Amino acid sequence: MICEVISQTQKFLQFAISTDGVVDPCQHPCLQALPIIFLKAIKGIAGQVDAFLGLYYFN
Repeated sequence: MICEVISQTQKFLQFAISTDGVVDPCQHPCLQALPIIFLKAIKGIAGQVDAFLGLYYFN
């Protein structure tokens, strides 16, 4: 999982260890938000590609 990879980088570990209340760097709140951030980014890219191709979808 990408969160595990990111949480093992040296800079992230230094930051996570210095933050109060974080026992496991993999459980840091900013990593918990990554999946939804990624989904929103991909949806934005998909919308731009659809616009470029002239596609429109009704919801």
